[in-house]
Amino acid sequence: GSTSGGANDGGSRGSRSSSSTAAAAVRGTIALVLRSLSSRAPELNYACLGSAGANQAWRVQAVGLCQLCCMVTAANPQQANPVLDAAATRLLQLVTDTSIRSSSSSGTAASSFDGSIAGALSNATSRPDFNAGDLAQRAAAVVTSSLCQQPMPLLQAVRRLALQGAQQQQQCSASTGGGVALDAAAVTAAGLQRFIALAVQLLEACSSGDRSQQHQQQQQQTYPQQFVLVVLATPGLAAVTPPAIKARLLQPQVLQHLLLPTAEQCASSGQLSGLDALHCLANIAQLLTGCSTATTKQQQQQPVQPGVGRSQHLEDPTTATLYCNTAVQLFTATSNSSSSTSSKHSSGSCRAGTNGQSQGNTSGPGCIVGNGSSSNCSVGTQPTAADVLRDECWMLGTLAHLLQLRRVLAANNPDGIVTWAAYCVHLMQDAGKATHNTHQTANRVSSSGQADSSSSSVDVSRSVLNVLSFSPDVLPAMWRWLAVTAGLPLEAPLQASRGLDIAAVAGGPEGLHPHVAMVLGLFCRCAAQLLVVLDDGDLHQHQTPFSLGTSRAIASTLNSLVFHTAFPDNKQHHQQQQMRQQQQQQHQQQKEQQQAMKLLPATSAYGLALLR
Repeated sequence: GSTSGGANDGGSRGSRSSSSTAAAAVRGTIALVLRSLSSRAPELNYACLGSAGANQAWRVQAVGLCQLCCMVTAANPQQANPVLDAAATRLLQLVTDTSIRSSSSSGTAASSFDGSIAGALSNATSRPDFNAGDLAQRAAAVVTSSLCQQPMPLLQAVRRLALQGAQQQQQCSASTGGGVALDAAAVTAAGLQRFIALAVQLLEACSSGDRSQQHQQQQQQTYPQQFVLVVLATPGLAAVTPPAIKARLLQPQVLQHLLLPTAEQCASSGQLSGLDALHCLANIAQLLTGCSTATTKQQQQQPVQPGVGRSQHLEDPTTATLYCNTAVQLFTATSNSSSSTSSKHSSGSCRAGTNGQSQGNTSGPGCIVGNGSSSNCSVGTQPTAADVLRDECWMLGTLAHLLQLRRVLAANNPDGIVTWAAYCVHLMQDAGKATHNTHQTANRVSSSGQADSSSSSVDVSRSVLNVLSFSPDVLPAMWRWLAVTAGLPLEAPLQASRGLDIAAVAGGPEGLHPHVAMVLGLFCRCAAQLLVVLDDGDLHQHQTPFSLGTSRAIASTLNSLVFHTAFPDNKQHHQQQQMRQQQQQQHQQQKEQQQAMKLLPATSAYGLALLR
């Protein structure tokens, strides 16, 4: 036993020794390259090797250095070193940055490096027409485009920095120290700005349409999918993304042509599901609306100000339509796996370990960085769907957001109300389902003696229901659309109170078009919520929100629908069935007549032959 224990101890010491040796080699490599870049001598500066003609070996090595910087940054946050992260970020910037300055103007490290590179490039040739920046830009552009061949280290580095930045922003505490110690929050912010800028630059290259070679075309088709699965599904990404990067992501050629269609495709194919799909939706919604994540109880309890949730980007009908379709698919992907997520959470698969860290499943795109979130949940537990809806998707239930979508979609397309209704229906059903599952899990946890942390979560589905029910123009607009599209009466006379059969609903629910049935179901759900607070004076005297004629038309339509649903074998149904039978008999007779006409010449010829 002691021998085997000693062997195990020796193996672990050997593993730690090899790991420390590899870490030292990485630190030494980065330090040597950075020192080379600070030299003004052409024969010593690393950038001059890549600018001296078509140096393919240098380009391959430079891409390898960039991948090394990405892997160092994407390492486990528990083993992260701020000094090493800062060095890796700086090296990546110097190798891939295409805006090399011609000379240094200050004593900062950045200008010193850029001035040394420009000086070394200038000393490398004596031609009067030589431009030091052109060679550096071409070399950096080649290295940057080559990163698209293996983008996963870069995307995983962005994910890890975004997770770490969201956690630091939530905790509102930055580690500061004296001497040469670096501010971890500042290092994370600087690294995230550079790495995500490089990732977005590759994304913009995919949308530019420059696909000269076949392998580049395949890479540009798969890179947006990898960006969505790894980066856009990162919890709290939009809250820590710099404003300049947000503006680049919201460009129409990126948002409309890449991000939204790719996210919809990944959700419909099952590649994006569960909390990842909900985090992806939260980041898209925060980018479009400009709203931030509510991570504190004070922010969650504050009333929503008027106008919050309205977005200038959603004024574009194409963007609004793509967003609603993408949100529907992401909601469906979240709802399909919410039951399994709830059962896993209640069974303790995400319980805290002895060191206070989560022991949940860390497979998937974020396996290097583990699972994390900016949601306001306790340490050592994974956030639930209700936590994400409360903290990151709260703007989806605001008045300005929902009414803006309805106005933009309905104004440019008569069927835009169908897209908007589908968005509202999925938001109400799937958000309500996620909250219900979370409450059931919380009740089971409370019965076991632990604290219930989700009892105060905001029900987004109820917020949506209240907005649609109590907004003065929503229900009348929905009924006008039903009257025009489905043939329902816009108003009904006074005699309709004695009974009026509506022919448009004579076939029952099965006879309605799916779009009409969805809008009618949403209308009934919201009208039922409104009728709870209305009295006779509102309906008959003030006639709000419907006039008396419209109220009679609604009552007659619903009475007829209920009657034809409960008693499908009525006179109208028999008449329709008899008409279908008559049509089938006429079709059969026509078919027999055609067959008889084809046999007539042959029968006549045969008879004449017998007479002869």
